[in-house]
Amino acid sequence: MVRSRVGVVGTLPLLLLSGRALGQANYQNYLVGERAAAMGGAYTALADDASGAYYNPAGTAFSAGSSISASANLYGYVTTTQQDALGAGRDVSSRGFNPIPSSVGSLFKVGEATPYGKPLTLGFQVFAPNSFTRDTELLTTDAAGRDLALSERINWNVMYLGPTAAYRLTEGLSIGTGAYLQYASYSFRQASLGADTGGTAAQRWRLWELDAFGLAGNLGVNYREGLWHLGASVWSPTLELSGESSRTQYCTAIANGPCAASSVSSKLSERGKARFLEPLRGTVGVALARPREFAVAVDVSVYAPVAFDLVDLAGTPHIDNHLTVNTNVGGELYVTRKIPLRLGFWTNLSANREPSVSNPNNRIEAIDFYGISAGSGYLSDKGATTVGLNYAFGNGSVLRDTAITKTSGQMLLFLLATSYTF
Repeated sequence: MVRSRVGVVGTLPLLLLSGRALGQANYQNYLVGERAAAMGGAYTALADDASGAYYNPAGTAFSAGSSISASANLYGYVTTTQQDALGAGRDVSSRGFNPIPSSVGSLFKVGEATPYGKPLTLGFQVFAPNSFTRDTELLTTDAAGRDLALSERINWNVMYLGPTAAYRLTEGLSIGTGAYLQYASYSFRQASLGADTGGTAAQRWRLWELDAFGLAGNLGVNYREGLWHLGASVWSPTLELSGESSRTQYCTAIANGPCAASSVSSKLSERGKARFLEPLRGTVGVALARPREFAVAVDVSVYAPVAFDLVDLAGTPHIDNHLTVNTNVGGELYVTRKIPLRLGFWTNLSANREPSVSNPNNRIEAIDFYGISAGSGYLSDKGATTVGLNYAFGNGSVLRDTAITKTSGQMLLFLLATSYTF
């Protein structure tokens, strides 16, 4: 009976881990910046503040002056649901409640003044475009009436930090670049318990952690003529530096009632090399804008295919992302010279290849998300404050055991950003 119970408990963690995406399948989970996040991320042709270095470093050359800025997605609420994960009509849901710092940056104007200002803009930026915490608490029974309980927490973070530089070649033309250290971290903690009516049970604990470092850079160009703004940028693929992962799991068999007596029946501890690789990305953007009056912008981004093993350990995800195209659309209208209203829409399509029973190694969710954003703020001569929200929703599929099941997710993020110009 104990051996049978270990099997029951063992299937539940595999079930949930297979459906909890690690963040590699979607590239626009969070919109970076203050003005940009409220405009649906359509910022490549504008990009004239510190967070603009993420979208197009050339745009920072058009910033009004030296500045320090910070933006955060506060109280971000994330949920996902796997339909029929434990059988017909028995779904599994998880939730997350995330305080997420999306960007912190500074810009400094350098050089001799020209008729259109100091031509050189230097900066240092920190971006966190992908971050979440997700919890699952489950108390249920399987089809045979056996009790199942599970507690799970997943943390996933990706961060970029590094210097940027932009140069204004003429009044309406600039170029820019950035070089970044990329850091990715992931932790998965899980405890599960299965018991039958006779009191025989088994407990299983799993802990999986990884840290990976890499280098990445971006280049951009920005051109402005009258109301028209044009921008283009390219992000390099990640250059792998180093990474390490550890995985520990053990199972305890319990007889004659819960915790009456126990013995460790199995234990596994492994270490391996880890990596996180972002693909080559190109973005073009166009905007029609008049300062302190209105702006309408559109971005189109293309992500190249990328494939890699997240960790060199058996049973861990193999990432195989295909060519992906995302779109961002946004606008702003100033109701006064100091108060803008902003709206946006964006796609966050899954780069994961469609799950298939013929490819059992692909157990990452494939969800196409669609998002809307809204925000407002107050602009003074020395800074700006922005508040708003982003909401994204989507449906997709995931390989569960040997069958494809439907899955869905949604994210609600409240935004707060501030900047100071000096």
